[in-house]
Amino acid sequence: MNTKQCSCSSVSALVPPSPCPSECPDIHFTLATSGSESSFKRPRSPDSTSSDKSYLSTGSYSSPSTLYRTVTLLLLVVCIALSAAVISLFLLISDLRNKLDDEIEGHGGVSGRLCVPCADLKFGPFPEDNEHLTKLSKKMVNGVEVCCGSSPNQTSAILGLVVEKKKNVSCAKAMIQGQERLQAENNSTQKSHGQVAAHLLIGPQTPVSGQAAVRNWLTVDPVAHIRGVQLRNDRIRVNNSGLYYLYSQVYFLSLYFGGNSPGATTLYHYVYRYNVIYPNGGEELLLKSVRTQCWERNKEYDDYTSFTGGVFRLNVGDEIYVKVSNISQVSQDPKATFFGMFKLG
Repeated sequence: MNTKQCSCSSVSALVPPSPCPSECPDIHFTLATSGSESSFKRPRSPDSTSSDKSYLSTGSYSSPSTLYRTVTLLLLVVCIALSAAVISLFLLISDLRNKLDDEIEGHGGVSGRLCVPCADLKFGPFPEDNEHLTKLSKKMVNGVEVCCGSSPNQTSAILGLVVEKKKNVSCAKAMIQGQERLQAENNSTQKSHGQVAAHLLIGPQTPVSGQAAVRNWLTVDPVAHIRGVQLRNDRIRVNNSGLYYLYSQVYFLSLYFGGNSPGATTLYHYVYRYNVIYPNGGEELLLKSVRTQCWERNKEYDDYTSFTGGVFRLNVGDEIYVKVSNISQVSQDPKATFFGMFKLG
């Protein structure tokens, strides 16, 4: 028998020399570890002997360097994703800042000041509804009243008001859409037609200069009533969307002491509705009546009656109220100045 050592064995330090087949088909390894032995066998690679050494070092198990490369690759992917998110956020902030600068410039603002139309910050048609605007700086830009914030507190207040106004608009629209869906499902509102009506009488008024709303409407008089709607802050609030007939009468009375008439004046009588969903601060003119007083040199009084009315489709949340050009000229006779509505369908 041929007893020559196998020349293809490259691990003679671990495997003692022994005769082997001429082809050396397989190599058997025995690795000694502390307290145990592990053995494995792999086919002989005829073209290289150095591969046996590398296989001995790697074998069929993952080395720490492989795990390290895998973790490093995962961290690299996470870092790239975070970097992309940060870049996207930076671009979004830059775009918002540019839009804000354009808005400020469009309203005549200067750098460092946030300015928006005051109408966009109103929460009602009466002064007490908008007392928050008294804390802001105001100016006229192209015929539009603009509210500006020149300090961090004012700027923060404006941003808060804008967010609150948008929230109110969303709620009002959702309420209208919800009631429209409800009415469509019921397919009839006849049961409530005769139950929605109001007739209000004028009460004592507080004189103010310029155009003003008629306040202090009375509901306790025997001929006054309100049903199916609400009287809130001297405005009739609509609870159900539909067609309504609105009407208002104002009795203007001017007394001239000593018979000295101031000359011809024009009297204005308006009916408005308010809802945050409408433009121009939420106020919308529905009816208007105009009357010019006849002038005479020696008169003791002037009196004129203005009546206006019409049919309108009102939305839930609409608030109806009356304005006049000069509240001091309005008679406080409750049977001569009144305001009302009733639902048609």
